[in-house]
Amino acid sequence: MHLEQNPTHLTFKDNQIEQEFKSQYDHGLQPSLRRSVGGSLITWALGILLIYTAFPELFWSLAPVILITTYPYFFFVLYTTYHDKFTPHYQWMGAASNSIAGLLIIYCFHSLPYAEFYTLINLILILSFIAYIGLRIPYVIVTSLSYMLVYQIDVILNSSLEPPYILTLLFLANMAEFFTIWMGYAAEKASRNLFVKNKIIAAQKDAIEQEQEKSERLLMNILPESVAERLKNGEKIIADKFPQSSVLFADIVGFTVLSDNLPPETIVMLLNDIFSRFDNLVERYNLEKIKTIGDAYMVVGGLPLPQAEHATNIAQFALSMLTEIAEFNQIHNQNLNIRIGLHAGPVVAGIIGTRKFSYDVWGDTVNIASRMESQGKPGHIQLSEPMYHLLKDTYHLEKRGPIDIKGKGQMTTYFLPPQNQ
Repeated sequence: MHLEQNPTHLTFKDNQIEQEFKSQYDHGLQPSLRRSVGGSLITWALGILLIYTAFPELFWSLAPVILITTYPYFFFVLYTTYHDKFTPHYQWMGAASNSIAGLLIIYCFHSLPYAEFYTLINLILILSFIAYIGLRIPYVIVTSLSYMLVYQIDVILNSSLEPPYILTLLFLANMAEFFTIWMGYAAEKASRNLFVKNKIIAAQKDAIEQEQEKSERLLMNILPESVAERLKNGEKIIADKFPQSSVLFADIVGFTVLSDNLPPETIVMLLNDIFSRFDNLVERYNLEKIKTIGDAYMVVGGLPLPQAEHATNIAQFALSMLTEIAEFNQIHNQNLNIRIGLHAGPVVAGIIGTRKFSYDVWGDTVNIASRMESQGKPGHIQLSEPMYHLLKDTYHLEKRGPIDIKGKGQMTTYFLPPQNQ
């Protein structure tokens, strides 16, 4: 974004930025214009009343001229503020109407007594109105010159006043024009500086919002959405107990041997393909991925938001994992297998860490699910007895029988056959 300006004629070097400023500037003029026109109408009315009170003999010669030369101009400017079709043409229309009003004053006052004085007073009033109608500096210069130059030439060529009076009038006319141009320049420069500040603030706001959006996306990738929202809302310690959940551990059999024989880039690419497939399944079955450890994959169901179907969802997920591994082998010409273990029961879940957040689960249920995987068979889904009771009415399960589980002794386990998928 190029916001450099030419300090002399006040334009942005970037034409697109210049056009944006002009559009905003002209659209923003309407409310102030209405106030300015209203104030000017009152001012001119008071001026006419003053003439009637102080110079009654001049009232019928001056008042009609003032009304004819100025009021149509004011009403025209007021009219344009209520019609957006005039906005793109406002600058040249405002300049033209102001110039016409000034030239009409010179023409209509020309034959009146003390024309030079009354003309200059009204021209200064019309000139001062330029500062309120928001003309940009090129239009201010052209407009003010259009009638102030004519006035000075007329005074020099046609006035019967003494030279000191003529010089005084010329000095006042030039000073009025100078201050008008200076005020116009200062007003436009202030508007442009405000425009630049607003652009910078908007750009900084967009950058902050983009960074915040990136941070939130990253947070959502690390944590479950409901947990991330709690963290954003200021919760310091997030820990929940879930009386019923399902836990799955899976380990890719043969991947360690494969990794010893392939380049690192290939290993990462293959593992990323497998886990990306599993990640898609996690979303499909409304589960929560907890972590990966090497080529092991851990998923839970029923948290952080409780759900009645957590057991059937995680069972279907496990069956789909077998299908994905088979498709992976076919695509990559590999011979990998997967060992899966399932268990159901209570867990505690929460966030640990202060810099690298991690949403994890703990409890005996997690340990048993891990044992179901480690002491299972490749290509099989091994279930604990609590998981069996949750799935027996939905799936045909095969009893494996009692096996020794480290730290638990003998436990009866079951298989969920792949062909039931």
